[in-house]
Amino acid sequence: MQITVELPDEIAEQIRRNSGDIGRRMLEAFAAEGYRSGAFSGLQTRQLLSLKNRFELDAFLKQAGVFREYSAQELEHDYQMSRLASQGAAPRL
Repeated sequence: MQITVELPDEIAEQIRRNSGDIGRRMLEAFAAEGYRSGAFSGLQTRQLLSLKNRFELDAFLKQAGVFREYSAQELEHDYQMSRLASQGAAPRL
């Protein structure tokens, strides 16, 4: 889906000067707020921004000043993957 947003020329030019790609900056702001409010999951936020993995999501959220929710289940999964990797086993994702 494509969405068109009209901005006053002065504001559009200010965003362009400060941030470059207006469309990308607006999409990032939308995604960050969606994640922050709980409207989007981490996976949905990754899909929205075409991020390749959780690490790119973490970097994006950190830059946006949004704290990522990290569940006990994710912690357990990461712990198990770390143990397998330290034992030389190929982790299954």
